Amino acid sequence: MEAVSPKLTSLASIKDVIKSLINIGATVNRTCGLHFHFDMQDFSNSPEDLNRIINNTQELEPLIYKEGDPFRDKGGVGYRFCRSVKTHYDPHFLSCPTKERLKLIETYLKLGRHDV
Repeated sequence: MEAVSPKLTSLASIKDVIKSLINIGATVNRTCGLHFHFDMQDFSNSPEDLNRIINNTQELEPLIYKEGDPFRDKGGVGYRFCRSVKTHYDPHFLSCPTKERLKLIETYLKLGRHDV
């Protein structure tokens, strides 16, 4: 079975869908998955946009991993496409003030790196 939602346009609506799935007892395991597509049409590759994506991902991850396979909540090292922001980025980078993080992102972009 596959369930597809209409296009969701806010973090709140994504959170509501995930919470609803949890409330009805929907589960994800190694044979049943859950995935999201994020529209990047308006993505400008600016430090501000990259920072917004990192912040949004950090905010959604606890819910996504709560619904998902427990292995992924432990860092997901074995998952190529589902690594947690916590395991991908340096902890200092994630906790530094926004202005400092924007400067770091800008430096990465100037160096031609897009993996921030």
